[in-house]
Amino acid sequence: MVLSSISSTIARAASQDRPYEILLFPSAHIEVRPDADESDHKAFELEIASGAVYSWKYKNFRNIGEAYISNHEMELERLQFGRQFPKQTLLWLGRLHTPLGFWNSEYHHGLHLQSSVHRPGIVEYEDAGGILPNHVIGMLLRKNQNIGSSIVNVSFAFGSAAKIKDRELSSFNLDFESGFADSRHLTARIYFQPDELDELKYGIFYSQSTIPTDTNNLDKVRQKIFGAYTYQNWLAFNLTAATYYVNNDLNFINKTQESNFLSNYIHLEYEVTGDWMLYTRWEFSKGADNDAYLKLLDHDFSDKILGGVRLDFTRRQAISSEISRRSIDDDTHAHISIQWSAIFP
Repeated sequence: MVLSSISSTIARAASQDRPYEILLFPSAHIEVRPDADESDHKAFELEIASGAVYSWKYKNFRNIGEAYISNHEMELERLQFGRQFPKQTLLWLGRLHTPLGFWNSEYHHGLHLQSSVHRPGIVEYEDAGGILPNHVIGMLLRKNQNIGSSIVNVSFAFGSAAKIKDRELSSFNLDFESGFADSRHLTARIYFQPDELDELKYGIFYSQSTIPTDTNNLDKVRQKIFGAYTYQNWLAFNLTAATYYVNNDLNFINKTQESNFLSNYIHLEYEVTGDWMLYTRWEFSKGADNDAYLKLLDHDFSDKILGGVRLDFTRRQAISSEISRRSIDDDTHAHISIQWSAIFP
């Protein structure tokens, strides 16, 4: 089994006779924390959800909409309008995912598309305890350049991304609430694919944001991110690895405080058969403990080691089970996750 990105799924749909396609991504997720205190509301969690992706294509024009509904939330994740230009150039406008590394571009809200139950913590979505801007209202420009049998892809996103509200990194959901104009975001990414017939990729990226806050005496956070990643596959193995260096300047009324931390993950998959997959991931950071920026947020970012198994029992349905050990500050605990996911039609 080779997992496809949502963009390739939509591309296949767009190649059919009809100019539009609707894809549903239902899921049911159980999360158990066996070592939690019985009074802890996170000791057992159940989420029943569905993502819906609508895509439309007419000549050189594109439209993609993505919504996510669960027993905990309802949100419009993406609404973007695009135009295809010559020389493999595509311009999108609207609410978009930032090209912040590999995972955020390849795996969107359709949980069936990624092998693991959870995303790496460094690229977790804002409303799920994430710590970095993953959505932007603005523009996204993507261009492919063929060099022989190789591909160079350049992506550039610009717009308004997020602010810190009630100790949460809050992305703007097309509501234009107060603080929208004060948020500024830029992400640039370039990756190299040595052979267009092979999925091997090497990429680097840079991001900078101005993040307004509602914290007393703190006006805004100026954030810069430098990173690199690779995706490789050989025989029955798939490897994804990434590193993120995050620099923050906290602009208080009378002073500026700087904080820095480094976050990395290594994700390895082994395709036992076409239906069974084993995977493991190691997420580790340096300087995150007691980081001034992270202290502003009620987040779930942590070092972790996890392992899991996925069974695709039909062509479009899968069951995944995952066990992880997570460490955040002085707290170490275990998580057990079981998830059903699907893609329809």
